[in-house]
Amino acid sequence: MKFWRRIFLLGTALLAQAQAGLGQNATYWRAYKVDDGLHQSACVVVSVMPDGKVLAVHLNRTFVTELDGYSVTPVTLPEPAGAVSEYHSGQLWATVRDGLLQEVKPDIWMTHPMPEIAAEFNLLTPLYPVRPGHVLFLNDDRLMDFNAENPELPQTQGLLRCDQTRLGKFTDMAVARDGGLW
Repeated sequence: MKFWRRIFLLGTALLAQAQAGLGQNATYWRAYKVDDGLHQSACVVVSVMPDGKVLAVHLNRTFVTELDGYSVTPVTLPEPAGAVSEYHSGQLWATVRDGLLQEVKPDIWMTHPMPEIAAEFNLLTPLYPVRPGHVLFLNDDRLMDFNAENPELPQTQGLLRCDQTRLGKFTDMAVARDGGLW
């Protein structure tokens, strides 16, 4: 009996000495709602741009919301889109039905037929605008460059085939902090 009493007292003394320990810092999440300016709260595609802006494609895919941490900017798309990406100057690019690639010029969406995207039948083709009029995109087997600097004569060029790397099939690309692609 004395043995169990001593164990109980020892356990109580140890627990009484315990103090609140330091945990991990809390992460600060911001939840945006329709009241904050979103067209819909449901999103199907979310893209983070190199400058930190977030583009959210909503459920019906005809609205994109740009979030920069301070404001919510809605963008209406002319037709349902898959992947949406933005060049740091504000130029938007989107993949849409039947392998079409759209870019926004000041308040006008320009449509470019892209047989390379249509052949893959992939609405969510990853896009990366590299400069005004130029966007990189992925097919399953190659990295492509689309040049629309001359709208009458747009050009598509293959930059890298997956068999030239040891990566296998291309599935996605991400922008590194130094501006390179992964």
